[in-house]
Amino acid sequence: MKANTLRDQALVKRFLVYGLLLLAVALAWVQSRRQPMVNVAAVQAPQAAVDEALLVLSRPLLLPADGNPFPVQGASRPTAEPVPVTEPLPAPPPPPEAPDLAVEIVGRMTTVDGKEEVYALHQGQPLKLVTGQILPNGYVVKRMAPDAIEFEYPSMNAMRRVELPPTPKFEVR
Repeated sequence: MKANTLRDQALVKRFLVYGLLLLAVALAWVQSRRQPMVNVAAVQAPQAAVDEALLVLSRPLLLPADGNPFPVQGASRPTAEPVPVTEPLPAPPPPPEAPDLAVEIVGRMTTVDGKEEVYALHQGQPLKLVTGQILPNGYVVKRMAPDAIEFEYPSMNAMRRVELPPTPKFEVR
């Protein structure tokens, strides 16, 4: 309840301040719209008084300066040294590339429970490839599909894809 009364008091004060401000602006505007009734002939000064005032206020014309009126003390003007000619910069080296994948797919096999396993050779070392496996050369097996395996080199965000040969069709009797 007390908060509402404080808020109401602040609202009344604001209303009074803005109302008085609006009233002052309105009065100033009305006052500026009135045209003064002044006799211009009575206000004009005699020509002699105008000439005398101009003589008192007149001053000699400005003359151009003989030199710099604000010389720099104790400093001499620096001489510009010739800019040495430099050799053009060599071309930047090419951006780094991911190392060679060096994985040879040896074969694949379907296990008894229906999962497919893929076998590969990396520098003569046999590997069983599994999704998420990190190879010795830094590549990660990202995704294994029935037709291809995708490898990622995480430090350079490079992707390599190795196509798998089609599964041979065997006659079932």
